[in-house]
Amino acid sequence: MEYIGSIRSRLRRAANWLRHALQRGSADEEPSAISWRELIPLLGLLIPLAFIRLWLLEEVPSNVTGDEVEYLNDVLRILHKGMGFFALAGDGSQPAVNFYYMAGFVKLLGEDNAIVAMRLSSGVMSLAAIVAFYFYLRLKAGPWPSLLAAGLLGTNFVFLNFSRGSWLNAGTLFFGILSFFLLELALAKRRLWLSGAAGFAAACAVYGYAAGRVFPLASLAYLGYLGLRRRLHWRTALAHGLVFNVVLLIVFLPQLVAISQDFERYTMRGRTTFIGDEWGRGVASLLLGKDFEEPYYGETDMKGILWHQVTYSIRGFVFLDPAVGGEGRENARYGPIDEAPVDVVTRILFFLGMATVLFVHRRDIVQPTIALLGMIVGLQIIVTLPPNYARGLFLLPFIYLLVGLLIDKAWSLPWAGNLGRAIILVAVALVALLNVHHYFDWGRSDELADARWPSIRYEEVPLWVETQKQNLKEGKPDLHIHIEQWQNLIKDQPVQDEGEIQDDD
Repeated sequence: MEYIGSIRSRLRRAANWLRHALQRGSADEEPSAISWRELIPLLGLLIPLAFIRLWLLEEVPSNVTGDEVEYLNDVLRILHKGMGFFALAGDGSQPAVNFYYMAGFVKLLGEDNAIVAMRLSSGVMSLAAIVAFYFYLRLKAGPWPSLLAAGLLGTNFVFLNFSRGSWLNAGTLFFGILSFFLLELALAKRRLWLSGAAGFAAACAVYGYAAGRVFPLASLAYLGYLGLRRRLHWRTALAHGLVFNVVLLIVFLPQLVAISQDFERYTMRGRTTFIGDEWGRGVASLLLGKDFEEPYYGETDMKGILWHQVTYSIRGFVFLDPAVGGEGRENARYGPIDEAPVDVVTRILFFLGMATVLFVHRRDIVQPTIALLGMIVGLQIIVTLPPNYARGLFLLPFIYLLVGLLIDKAWSLPWAGNLGRAIILVAVALVALLNVHHYFDWGRSDELADARWPSIRYEEVPLWVETQKQNLKEGKPDLHIHIEQWQNLIKDQPVQDEGEIQDDD
């Protein structure tokens, strides 16, 4: 018994020593104030990230999706016929303001380069999202760890895919992260005008992709959390919340008016993707005591459908399970099949980062955590085909937020020294390069080309542009991939075979 007691005592002393050792350094220190000098290394990071987004932009990915040419229709309508700034565009769930931004790039580069211009608009917004992510992380970590985490986010292969396509997600991500940064800065400095700026950024996020609605809800929940935990006086929380809300509502009010005039169209996508129809079948099967013949992912009863939705969402967004990567009809377009949305090293660091934030290197990540949970519940569990990275792209900044905090802890340990930091720098650079290489391999693959169907070839884009412009001029319906008019137009178009492509090379 004495021997066992001695072992317990030694283990207890070792655990206490390790805990005190880990709590040294930055664990009890706030990061230094953000300096303008940090813009120099940040700019140095943005230059290669911009180059990666420009490289082979008209070749990788290897085709143009139906979504991209549908967006091109709205861009051409803005340029040639006009569209209200707050009109509903796309499938009706996106305000036209998003396509005005794309149209500006098309106007600048010319309609002959329309797809490149639209993709470039996403690339610029993705760089802005990286900058916002850097400054948000700087509120909680040092400059170099924040820079390294921003570099890892910028080279993630899924994020690169969204950065090099005509998507609205990157802009929504930028404004959402910016709103988080401005709100936490407002609370730290006790500046109400910064809360107003956060409300403006949150409104811009809501103007974007559907996932943008999560950001203001998370911010308001965060203010309530701070008040309930008495980390902020309730009057202060109320004042910041009121300013945030007033600005948000004023900025989004014109869009609310447009939505009220065509509410059915605006909510059509949400109704289409809502899991309610499948759950309705499950409830019916429960009441009738029988299973239906058409299964949803092999499930035909309420319990099975709910279990699928919850487990797939958690496996994809919490455990980053590769087995559900690329599941569903959509997700194979966003990331490689049977892969997690991050590389193996980052996945390990993410789990270590969670443990570090919870037990060692405590930092306030309540606001982004609420946003992620909101996306899991509101945009995964109750929506068909989870996990879906397009509807939950904020998962990536959240992952690299925790990775950045883990790097910050390792960076600040007393025994790290210059050698340890050099090893971290080299390791991060190696992971980033491997991710970029992986993206371009996957971007050229038949796997991605097939997943992006329905699509058109790059050489068919000029014909699409001219046909859509003619339709607009004559007042005809918009061009679509599946309609007879387009099928007849491309029927006689020559198609290069592999031998011709090899000869050209």
